[in-house]
Amino acid sequence: MQIGDRQFTPDIKVCFAYVIVLAALLSLGFWQWGRAGEKQATIDLAASASATQASAIDQVTEAHLLAGPVQVALSGSWKPQWQFLWDNRVHSGQAGFEAISVIITDTDQAILVNRGWVPLGRSRADLPDVMLDVSDADDKWVLEGLLTRPSKGLVGGVAVHDQASWPMLLQYFDYELIGQLIGREVVPAVLQLNGASQQSLGEKMYVANWQPVAGLPPMRHIGYSVQWFAMAFMLTVLFIFYNVKKIEE
Repeated sequence: MQIGDRQFTPDIKVCFAYVIVLAALLSLGFWQWGRAGEKQATIDLAASASATQASAIDQVTEAHLLAGPVQVALSGSWKPQWQFLWDNRVHSGQAGFEAISVIITDTDQAILVNRGWVPLGRSRADLPDVMLDVSDADDKWVLEGLLTRPSKGLVGGVAVHDQASWPMLLQYFDYELIGQLIGREVVPAVLQLNGASQQSLGEKMYVANWQPVAGLPPMRHIGYSVQWFAMAFMLTVLFIFYNVKKIEE
């Protein structure tokens, strides 16, 4: 291609390398942009659910849970003997766990309740004591919050490694296995308490740490997307610049 006294004559190998790298950069950019959209949609669903009137826990179906978080209300009694520590949970840059307890509702459903974040001890073997101090296990507690299904993420292997004693270390939510450990079926979701219910728990509630999306927020994904697109643009500029040569007389 000739324009005036200059000619665009790239080598075929250079063209091939340029196309491969450009495709990779654009693919990464579009992937990050898509992740931002997915996470923003999840945040919007949680905000929308939080603004709705709470449904009775026994009215929530599998279809409701598949559609997204559900605002629910329940009344029930704690089972202080069953406690889980959800592993690899970070708060303000510090590693720790989230305490997951079990409450049996008046409609005889076993519900997993997130009581908040606790820091890691001096070692992995030094697990924090999250045992519920319940003076009367038959006391009725009224709770409200979002019924959610936390993502498994990239964690593999079994959900519970050591099943010898309580509290048990939980890598991710395998609801069937949890049901086997407590000897009864559990609702396949986790209750994230609202502000009023967190206050009602008092010292039984730890640091509220749950977010609708894990990892990077949507704006960070958009930022990374823009960086990949900018790199693709600069690659194109350099490709053109170094392959346009002046025609010698």
